[in-house]
Amino acid sequence: MPEQAEFTGPFAGTREVSGTGWSLRDQSPTPKLLVYEDFESDGLVRGLLGVAFGTSTTEPDGVLVCGVRPGEWLLLGERSDPGPPASGAVTVDLTHGLAMFRLTGPAARDVLAAVCSIDTSEEMLPNGAVCGASVARVACTLARNDVAGEPSYLILSQRSSGRYLFEALGDAGGSRT
Repeated sequence: MPEQAEFTGPFAGTREVSGTGWSLRDQSPTPKLLVYEDFESDGLVRGLLGVAFGTSTTEPDGVLVCGVRPGEWLLLGERSDPGPPASGAVTVDLTHGLAMFRLTGPAARDVLAAVCSIDTSEEMLPNGAVCGASVARVACTLARNDVAGEPSYLILSQRSSGRYLFEALGDAGGSRT
């Protein structure tokens, strides 16, 4: 049986653009697991994950757990325990179906605000917040996940929109490669 090609995301190799006070990196190969809670579990999965809708937390193994909708979580990163988090949970691997970009730096909020449908101010989108938004007219999931004290946003979209979204964000910030 022939080997499968390694998944690299919308771009071949590492892709990054930057401008004054911001950088944008393609992190599409990051594992992405969607977890749904079935109707009978009565909050058991939420209790085990410890994350409410609209918030996120980083687990000890480095996985970012995002409450993307009521009864639905997105786990971003390599899990130390690959099994489902609890009985009553349904999991779907979305690694290859979603593009994911990290926009970081003191000017990241301004770059995002230029193409985003929501208020990206600190009061409305603090560190740890998760929401759905239109970014450059593409339906996305946003997770504010600061890095080393700098504002940082994970932006996830359908993989088919990845290249367009990456270029639109770069254009919004006046990128240089």
